[in-house]
Amino acid sequence: MFNCENLDGIHYFYAHIYDVKSEASYVDDCTFKIQTSIFTNVAARFLDPYPFEYHPSNIQPRSYTFTVPTGYSTVGALLTNEIYGGGVSYRNQTASLTIDTNPTFTYYDNSFQIDPCLAEGDTTTGTKLYFGDIQTFKSIEILVASNNCDTSGFKIDSTTAVVSFEGDVDHCVDVNGVTLGFVDTLKSLQGAVLHNIRPNDKVSFTPSFDVQSNRICFIFSIENPFVTFGVDTFSTFAPNYFVVIPDTTTINWLSNWTYHSNNGISYPINNQFFLSDTLLAINETHIGDSICASFSYCPDSASQTIKFYTGWSCSDSLLQPFDTTALCQFDTITYIIELESSNIGLSDGGVRNRPLSEVYYTLCDTLFYECCFKSTQNGEVTLNNIELPNFPDSLGVLDVSIRKGYCDSNSTEPWHSVLYDSLQNNWPISALDMDAIGYADSVLKITEGISVRIAYMPDCHFEDTLPDVVLNANSYCNDPLSSTYDFNNTLKRDTTTSACHDCFTLKKTASDSIIAALDTISFTIKICATNQDSGFVYLYEYLPANFVNLDSIPFFVITPAMGCTTLVVNGYFTQSGDCNSNENLVQIKFAGFDSLNVYFGPDSLMDSVCVLVTNACIDPNTIVLKDSSYSVAFRQCIAILLFYVEGLFTVNSNLTLNNCDVFMAAGAQIIIASNIMFSLDSATSIIGCDTMWQGILMEQGAELEVLNGSNINDANRAIQIDNECELYLYNAHFYNNIIGVYSEPNNGDTYGFGAFSITGTTFSSIGNFLPDYNGQPAHGGKPYAGIDLSDVVVSIGKIGGNTNHFLNMNFGIKVFRSNIEVVNNDFQNIFTVSGYPTKVIGTAVMCEGDTTLGLSGIPGSLTVFPVNTNSNTMLNCERGVYASYSDLVVSNCIINNVNTGVECTQSRLKRNVLITENTITARKYGIRLYDNAGAANMSAIFNSITIHGNTTNGATIGTAISVMEKNNISQTNYNISFNAPITIIDAHAGIELSSVFKPQVRCNNVLQK
Repeated sequence: MFNCENLDGIHYFYAHIYDVKSEASYVDDCTFKIQTSIFTNVAARFLDPYPFEYHPSNIQPRSYTFTVPTGYSTVGALLTNEIYGGGVSYRNQTASLTIDTNPTFTYYDNSFQIDPCLAEGDTTTGTKLYFGDIQTFKSIEILVASNNCDTSGFKIDSTTAVVSFEGDVDHCVDVNGVTLGFVDTLKSLQGAVLHNIRPNDKVSFTPSFDVQSNRICFIFSIENPFVTFGVDTFSTFAPNYFVVIPDTTTINWLSNWTYHSNNGISYPINNQFFLSDTLLAINETHIGDSICASFSYCPDSASQTIKFYTGWSCSDSLLQPFDTTALCQFDTITYIIELESSNIGLSDGGVRNRPLSEVYYTLCDTLFYECCFKSTQNGEVTLNNIELPNFPDSLGVLDVSIRKGYCDSNSTEPWHSVLYDSLQNNWPISALDMDAIGYADSVLKITEGISVRIAYMPDCHFEDTLPDVVLNANSYCNDPLSSTYDFNNTLKRDTTTSACHDCFTLKKTASDSIIAALDTISFTIKICATNQDSGFVYLYEYLPANFVNLDSIPFFVITPAMGCTTLVVNGYFTQSGDCNSNENLVQIKFAGFDSLNVYFGPDSLMDSVCVLVTNACIDPNTIVLKDSSYSVAFRQCIAILLFYVEGLFTVNSNLTLNNCDVFMAAGAQIIIASNIMFSLDSATSIIGCDTMWQGILMEQGAELEVLNGSNINDANRAIQIDNECELYLYNAHFYNNIIGVYSEPNNGDTYGFGAFSITGTTFSSIGNFLPDYNGQPAHGGKPYAGIDLSDVVVSIGKIGGNTNHFLNMNFGIKVFRSNIEVVNNDFQNIFTVSGYPTKVIGTAVMCEGDTTLGLSGIPGSLTVFPVNTNSNTMLNCERGVYASYSDLVVSNCIINNVNTGVECTQSRLKRNVLITENTITARKYGIRLYDNAGAANMSAIFNSITIHGNTTNGATIGTAISVMEKNNISQTNYNISFNAPITIIDAHAGIELSSVFKPQVRCNNVLQK
């Protein structure tokens, strides 16, 4: 008994017992657990012999100090508390303590506050602690792990694994401040082995098997039975049990690996490792575990070896790539697998594949067709889609269905429709579709199959051919497979009836494919129907602008239900053209229903026909020369043939045409290559077909003959010559050419012709020109000139030969910078033509020098002699002869009924002009000479001139000989003599001179009537 301060009464002493002890240590996946406890109680333990006496509280351990053995690390600590106070037990659940990584560490315990009367001071934390008055139990578990997973065993001696308990407790709050402390040390028997890791695991598996499905599974069992290996040594659990699958560099044709066990499905760690459990306990067995994978594709060889590693690891952190040196234990599992083949084909059941409908079908009525497929080898098949290749536009698909089994063995199985994929243009077969027809695993095994039924809708224009049916699939290892049912049945349409309401055909034909303009042609319009009842259609006829219709066209047509209505339209084309430009189009629109074609047609139908409309120049015997043709394809001499030149024709080999007709397309051209001869003989014609053409272009050194009635017509420049060319025109004709013979200005360099001979040739216009070709230069309504030459020295015509004729044009002969002799040529109706430059137009013969090149320029030279007979040289012309800056001789010509007979100007720099012995009848001037200062000689002698003048606005005009200069300073050497008679009728003057220096005017006979 003792007396507590400030407390009255008698107190009894009692026994105080404490005990510190160690429980068994054991292994937990390379981790060692040391469980140590302390417990204190009074002598009576749980029975209180002094219920009315004061009991001091039990001793409370405050802290635990632990020293970690060398080679180990702390991985966890657990604390459990239990006290008894006043007959009531208070137990704290096991709590984890914060891990301390130091070699020696201390845990402090302040976890209980039970009875407020028994408050004690905590010298460490400053809080109050409360303890049981009957019993206190404390337990701590320290978990340490081997740093290198040493399996040799863990031994405790006096220098390792020390656990100390310390406490200081005041028995009463104010009792003398007494502190009771103690230290006790846990020890183990020296050299005792507490654990040894040695599992007895093993794996059972089937080393060889066949594979025929996409998902391959490797089945095995794992066992760890209990067994005693020796003294203090027995089998233990296997921690971190693993299976290692092949990496992708070894087996890349498998993917999507999974592990299946009683614990469910798991997935690989780091793409290669599976953990079966955190540990495989003693006497634990996993039966029927499996690892599965999917085929990405099939390897080349049908026999494959696959190797796995299995075992247990000291850690659940496995390394990638697989490293056996980091493992506690591993074994090898080797599987040999044989891959089965897969394929699909047509089924063999019953009547094989066949249409379910009758051979006869009706338009716009449903046509069912069925065919069947099956898996023909052991490997499973996954169906992908159904295709209908080369599907005609005239056929609709109402439905595509599948069902389980073969065509004649599954009549009770229901049909299941599959949906159309418009992007892929096929009918996909999904896993849901397969499940719907009774294949829950979504694949076909050997001898399993499906039927395919297609509901077609034959359109108005269906032609008795169905597309093939293709079933596409994949083998279990994703290789593509396909099987095709080739349609080879005979389908026949029932032509006596139709289920359609709006099926029509429209056809337009022409009586001729080639026809000449203005000839009558017939177009036939045929409207046919295949319907249940008669139809009412609108009719629209679209005709080319150059077609004249001779018949009326009805606005609508009533067709029979099954039959045709025919209309005929007659007319003619006003001008030629190719097929495309003469398209003749017809359109019908249906008035009774929505469209003219059941599913795919528009609400109108159109048809057209076109014909080649030709000029009379083309007939079936015409040889058509395509653009860029060459003469080398022909023999040298060709007679009595008809040609049509579509574009450019090059004469690149010597060629003679006798009595041939050559028609030229719009803008066509003939080129004679250098040093090549082209001859037109015996009335050969080269003319425009229905439009103008460019003409014949002679390259340097080329030769052209136009002989014996041959003609060149309707060209822009009938002949264009070049240097060193040879030109022979004998008794030829040039009609309606803008220019007959032409040479371009040559910068003052004179062309050197090998030959230039023109006799008995006519240059003229008859009627109007043909229409222009595209790009043709602008021109007037009559030819510009028969001959237009620059930089030449030639003679046109021949004394004693046939006369050349120039008729109905703007210029007869026009030369520039040239020396020319005009002999035996006559000119009629040479007048001013609008549409050409206005300078001295309307002149029979015109010669100009060039005053633009240097001070003196290049003069011209013109000599004009009469025709062989005593006939007019110029008749009914605006002007007979015109010369500018040229030497001029006009002698013995008859110039009749002209405005001006001979006109000469700018004959300076010693030019010589002689106008003599001519007979002239004119209205304005017989001879007109002006602005010729500096000429060497200007003579008008021995001419007979008659002037028929007139009075205009009160002024009388008409002068036989007019000589005028700007001033009388420069000497011109005019000689106006022996002209007789000069007859003036209602005219202004016989001879008139103005500002002329010392002219000679003598012996002229002027009569006025």
